[in-house]
Amino acid sequence: MLEALIERCNDRWKELTDQEKAGFNDLAREDEERYNRDCAELLEYFQDELKERMKEKGGKKELNVSRISPSDKEDLNEDNQDLEAVEEKPQSSFGVK
Repeated sequence: MLEALIERCNDRWKELTDQEKAGFNDLAREDEERYNRDCAELLEYFQDELKERMKEKGGKKELNVSRISPSDKEDLNEDNQDLEAVEEKPQSSFGVK
């Protein structure tokens, strides 16, 4: 049943003109921009939160790099020298600034 619905929607999309699709494409572009902006804000929040927690704990913790590829380790060292260490299992915090 779901497959039939998906197929019908797909067929109807193919029948739309470029002008009819334009409004949907604009909405999709706006949503993608919002998503990227939200992701950037969330990343910034967690980086700030991590820095603050490291200051509160008064020292560096070992960096858990067991799941990071060698090339990613190099990028991490180059791009995030101020974040030299993190806790192996940080407490989850999803608060909003």
